[in-house]
Order: sequence, then structure tokens, then C-alpha cells
Amino acid sequence: RWPQATPAHRAWLELVRLQTSWSLEEPRRARERMVQLQRQVAAAGDDVLECERQEIDLAMLIDVGSLDEAWLAAEAAERCGRALGLRSTEATALLSMGTIAARGRSRTQADADVHFERALRALGDEPARMVRSIVFWERANALRAARRWDAAARQFEAARELSQALDDAAGIAAANIGEADVRIQLGDPARALPLLTQARSQLEGSDDGYRMLSVAEYTI
Repeated sequence: RWPQATPAHRAWLELVRLQTSWSLEEPRRARERMVQLQRQVAAAGDDVLECERQEIDLAMLIDVGSLDEAWLAAEAAERCGRALGLRSTEATALLSMGTIAARGRSRTQADADVHFERALRALGDEPARMVRSIVFWERANALRAARRWDAAARQFEAARELSQALDDAAGIAAANIGEADVRIQLGDPARALPLLTQARSQLEGSDDGYRMLSVAEYTI
């Protein structure tokens, strides 16, 4: 324990704990922890920490498919990020709107691509390569769902390029798997196989099994 820790320090620690463990818990228990943490962060009076909490809340809601609630959480996170000048938070909220809209169950009928464009504009001239790579990857998935194969391939390529610059093996593999599916849909399996082979080599020994199952699905 750290005797000098402030309420904000303690709330931040709990936030990190939740961020690293919520996917392993029952959704109901994770939501209970988030509600408790919301009160803790409010008592700490730290606006930046509240923005971080909203980002995690948003991710949790999308993950469990509570998309109406997720849309409201995305709007709140966007406002928070914009008010505090936290471009990454604002962009994350906007790209999440694109993801929700692409699933067709959001509170807006706007083209999902509009939200991804807004996310990139929100980043401005900040490098933010990790956030940008996520924007490209989520945008690629939305385009793939809409069967806009060529546009999806370009976005997966852009996501992979940024992930390579970050030496992010998981990001590279995710982009490769997505592009491989697109290449197969375009009738070009010869271009898909090297992407899947590279993804498999990157994930062996480090993946939790989810993406490896995706590789196996295409290669068996």
C-alpha cells in the first residue's frame, strides 16, 4: 500500500484492474464493478479519469452487445474527450460509433463510414498510430460486412502498415486475417494464403486461441 495515495490514485488502480480483468468475468459482475467504480471516480473529482472510465465502459458495452447503451456511452465519451482536449478519447468514441452503426442496431441510420472519418479528423495531426490502426481495422470490418471488398482490403492494408510500425504482432495478424477473408471473397485465395501463414507464425505461442481459430477456419 501507498500511504500517500489520493482517492484519484486508488480509483485509477481499480480502473486498471477492471480493464485487465473484465473480459474474464461474468458480464453482470463486471457491470457491478463498473457502477461501483463510477461512484468512486466521481468522488475523486478527476475529469480525465472519468474520461478513461467512460472509454472502458464503452468497450464493455460493445463487447456484450448492449449497443443502445453503448451508443449513449460513446456520445458521453466523445463529449468528455472533446471538452478536455483528449483527442484519442474523442476518436475512440467516434470509431466506436462507427462500429455500432455498422452492426445496424444503433440509434442512428448514418453510414458507419462517416463516424470513422470523424474519428480520423478528431486525431488531427497527432501520430496516435495505435488508435489510427484500430480505426482502419474497424472501418475495414464495417466495409467487409457491407461487402465492399476492395475498400475493405485497402483499410486492412492501412491497419497492417501502422501495426508493423508499432511492432504490434496481434494487430498485424488481425489485419492479415481480415484481408485474407476479403481476398478469398474476391476469388483470390493465392493472395490469402501468405497472409494467413504470417498470421499463424505471429500468433503461435502468444495468442489466447481466438485468432488462431480464425486462421484454422480459413486454412483447413
